[in-house]
Amino acid sequence: MELSEFVEQTIRQLVEGVAGAQRAVEGSGAHVNRATQHGGRAGPDQWWRGGSWHQPVRFDVAIEASEQAGSSGKAGVVVASIGLGGAKSEKSSMSSTNRVQFMVPLALPEQGKPAKA
Repeated sequence: MELSEFVEQTIRQLVEGVAGAQRAVEGSGAHVNRATQHGGRAGPDQWWRGGSWHQPVRFDVAIEASEQAGSSGKAGVVVASIGLGGAKSEKSSMSSTNRVQFMVPLALPEQGKPAKA
């Protein structure tokens, strides 16, 4: 899986999961990421920006850059995975695995706050 696809799917699933949990607990008295006013208490990893609380989504991934002989010369960067079993390939390739850490600020849906169009 390409790194960009991994980041996109992870963030999309986080947002969809929070929104789904909010719908699931609606009417029960429970709250998931309840909307608060500016100046409300925030944790050390939250900040107020543009009318919403933001929090970091931290990524710590192993990526593999590889180039196969006979290919168009393009190097692909993919999220590394550990495979069990699999077919043996006759293609020669060069690859290196690196660890990458980064953070993406995210404003999750706030329960009780109308969604922006």
